[in-house]
Amino acid sequence: MAKEINHWCVVCGKGYHACDTCDEIKSFTPWRALTDTPEHYKLFLVLKQFNNKLIDKDEAKAMLANIDLTGRESFKESAKNVLDEIFKDELVARKTSKKKPVKTEDVEVEVESTKSEESDTEE
Repeated sequence: MAKEINHWCVVCGKGYHACDTCDEIKSFTPWRALTDTPEHYKLFLVLKQFNNKLIDKDEAKAMLANIDLTGRESFKESAKNVLDEIFKDELVARKTSKKKPVKTEDVEVEVESTKSEESDTEE
């Protein structure tokens, strides 16, 4: 029997069931009260620390290197926006490197010969 959805992940927005006892704990917030997976909770903590300026981009990137970002395209806009801010420099660099280089080809220009040139070559 499927349990009723009573929570929505703050990272991806997916609905899930968690016991309401988790909501009643006052000393700390269990991951199940905020996210559908422990991995999303780890991500949430990094994004929150970055948003609150407790860590900078480099620290956030280092922490995110150990977190699975699979399904990033389906994350909530708020999570995607913070991730984009953290990886902004890399996104710009990646877009720049994907641009195709412009090929420069040698262009041959036909020059009409003048009568004086023709006479020079005939002699």
